[in-house]
Order: sequence, then structure tokens, then C-alpha cells
Amino acid sequence: MTASVSKNGSVPRFAWATIVSRCIVDSEGNRVFSDADVPDLNKLPGKDLLDAANAILTVNGMTAGAAEEIAKNSEEIPTNNSGSN
Repeated sequence: MTASVSKNGSVPRFAWATIVSRCIVDSEGNRVFSDADVPDLNKLPGKDLLDAANAILTVNGMTAGAAEEIAKNSEEIPTNNSGSN
């Protein structure tokens, strides 16, 4: 199951349910939900589903601001004429 951004720039609701189903794991790293659970997860109140998905994205550094923060805090990549081999 893949999700794409709609023409108006929003993410389809099932994408949030898919993120939740694929990213919530138990203490051993096993998925708690399967792809078959997506339709049921999609029935959760929208705020709860979105809060869970946003928490997952935040914890994993996958928010829009995360890439900017990483770039800001990263060292510049040396060029070929940096003098190192």
C-alpha cells in the first residue's frame, strides 16, 4: 500500500493509518499492527490517528523541520581539493 500527496497538497487519511500500522512495534521490534489493520486504524478519530502519526514522524526525525535542523548542524562536506586523500 503506497500513499501519495493529493492534488491539493494534502496527504490521504489512509497514509496516516499506514504509518501507524508500519511503525508501532513491541519491545522486540515486531510490528504490533499489520497492513490488514489499516482499514480498522483508519476508523480511529482523526485527531488520534494524526497525533500518533505525527509522534512517529517526530521521534524518527521525519518532520519538515528535521531535515533543516540536520543540515544546519552538519559539517560541510569536504571537496576534492581539501588536501585529504
